[in-house]
Amino acid sequence: MGIVYVWIDGETVESPSAADRCGVYVFERVHTLDYRVRRLAEHLARLRAACEQAFGFAPICSAGDLADDIAGLLARNRMTRRVSCPVKISVAADARMIVECESATFGAGCYLRAKMPSLAALQYDMPMPWGGYPSSLSEQAEAMADLRVRISGAEKAIRLDGRMMIAGSPWSVPFLVKDNHVFAPSESTSVEYLTACEAIRAAGLPLHVRALSHRALDNADEIFTVDIMGMTSYSRIGRRPLSSTAASRIASYFR
Repeated sequence: MGIVYVWIDGETVESPSAADRCGVYVFERVHTLDYRVRRLAEHLARLRAACEQAFGFAPICSAGDLADDIAGLLARNRMTRRVSCPVKISVAADARMIVECESATFGAGCYLRAKMPSLAALQYDMPMPWGGYPSSLSEQAEAMADLRVRISGAEKAIRLDGRMMIAGSPWSVPFLVKDNHVFAPSESTSVEYLTACEAIRAAGLPLHVRALSHRALDNADEIFTVDIMGMTSYSRIGRRPLSSTAASRIASYFR
C-alpha cells in the first residue's frame, strides 16, 4: 500500500493510522460516495454530543467545512468515486479531530453483504458507555468479544447485558425477525439505526421496539445488523440456521 494521508485539525499529513496514536477518542463513521458524505449533519450532531458526554467540550467545525475536508482527503488518497468508502471521524480527549479514509467497498451505496457470518451470544459490558456513543473503548470491547466467540467456532458476537438481555453496539443495533415482524431491543439516535428503520418501514414490515431476552435468539427466523455501509444477515446462531428473506427485502429499500 502506498502513502496514506489523514486529516488532523485542518492539515493533511502522511500517517499509517493517526487514530491509533490519539489515546481515548469518540468517533462516527460516515458513508461516502462520489466524494459526498451521506447525512453528515446528523453524524456531526452525534459526534458533538459524544464529545460533550465524554470530554466536556464539543467540536466547532461546520458540516459544510467538514464535507469539503473529507472530499479533499478522499481525492488526496486517490479513492475511487465509483464505489462507496467509509470515513472515520474521531475526536480525541485532547480535542484533536482526525479524519481517516478506510477501505473502499465493492459497490455503490448500502447493500446486503453476500457473506453471512455465524453468530454467538456473549455477555459483556461496554466500558464507559457515555450515552451509547461510539468510542475507542467500545470498539476494542467489541473486537475482543468477536475474538472470544471464535473459540466456539462463531465469527461474530451478539452482546447480552448483565441481565442477559440483547444489546447492540453503539454503531450497530441487532434486529430479529419472526413471522415477518422485525424486533429491535432498543431505540438509538445513531444514523445506522435510523437508516435501518426507514428501510424496514419502506419494505412494509412491522417494526417493534421492546426489551428482548437472550431466549428470543432461539425463536428468531432471521438476525441482521445494519452499519453505516450496509446490512449483514447472519447464517446461524449457535448451531441453529437462520434465513435472510426479510433482510433481502429490507436491503432493497436502502437509500
